[in-house]
Amino acid sequence: YIPWLEMEKHRTSYELKGIHIELDRYYGQHACIPEFLELEGQDTETIFRCAETLGFSRHDCRPWDVVELIGYYKNNNAAP
Repeated sequence: YIPWLEMEKHRTSYELKGIHIELDRYYGQHACIPEFLELEGQDTETIFRCAETLGFSRHDCRPWDVVELIGYYKNNNAAP
């Protein structure tokens, strides 16, 4: 195996009713990405309910993978 992406980050993890809640802060070449909240769960509706419990709307949520996240902030260097 050859690594295709290396990232330095600090992650704080929680779990709430089966949803993984991650607070990520990237460093180094990916420091342009602001600290953000990642939610992982069994389905979209469960994730949206968790986001709403935490004070976020569905509009605040983005279905991005790490490549899309990097691309957005490298190209725009702005919040969505």
